[in-house]
Amino acid sequence: MKTYTDTEVDSLIRLLADDDEAMLTLVGDRLFEIGDVVVPTLWDARMRVSSAIRTRIDSILSRLSVDAGKELAIQDWQFLAAQPDELDLEKGIATIARSNFPDLDWDTYRLLLDNLADELAIRLTGVSETLDVVELFSQYLFQEQQFTGSDIAYYESDDYYINRVLDRKRGIPISLSVICLLIGQRLSLPMYGIGLPGHFIVKYQAGETEVLFDPYHEGKVVTREECEEMIIRNQYRYSDDFFEPYSNRMILARMLGNLRNFYLQRHDRERLSTVTHYFKLVTKD
Repeated sequence: MKTYTDTEVDSLIRLLADDDEAMLTLVGDRLFEIGDVVVPTLWDARMRVSSAIRTRIDSILSRLSVDAGKELAIQDWQFLAAQPDELDLEKGIATIARSNFPDLDWDTYRLLLDNLADELAIRLTGVSETLDVVELFSQYLFQEQQFTGSDIAYYESDDYYINRVLDRKRGIPISLSVICLLIGQRLSLPMYGIGLPGHFIVKYQAGETEVLFDPYHEGKVVTREECEEMIIRNQYRYSDDFFEPYSNRMILARMLGNLRNFYLQRHDRERLSTVTHYFKLVTKD
């Protein structure tokens, strides 16, 4: 670690207001070079600056200190979960991911989702029939891009976090469904999450026309009758209410519930405590 002075650190923090990317890179590199001894100063500084500069400080803090990254994620989750209106799904899944990957740069994954949506927009040009839209959507995502469902016997924690699902193109029903929803949002497609007992699928609803498809099984189109058979086979009592769209809050709560069960089965007390805390905040009345 090279020597530094408090005056230099103060100057570096002021330079974070500069919008020049080259300058910001130099400032970040120097702060990383100094090391985690500047963490307390950065924590103090973030309370006195604009939201734009605070975001830059938070990015540096997350990379310098795992504990700082986790604390920032908790603060973001508390703010998000307290919103009285519909929650931002993408912010929610990014914050859940940061609870386990404190130095996560979500911008990388936002760009990846943007690119997937841009490619799909080209394929969907001039396509209006509901079933055709769903089939082209699924063909691109599950055949061309090769997103797939994880073997139920070999679920790993990475299958639950959207950043790792995007990295590996493999996930559980709800994580693959969320990727569909995030891409659908970018294209203004009327897609909704459907939380069946023991499974999660997506509904495309255009006017009175409904198409259900299963991202875990390569986007296969399914009927309500097939879903009913699966529900009864899994020993649940069938209800049409199962096909009501999940709110974003409900989706995030279900994702956290899945993670809670996963860490409970693996006796991972630290991560279990974290996701349980997140779950309680988002389900609090």
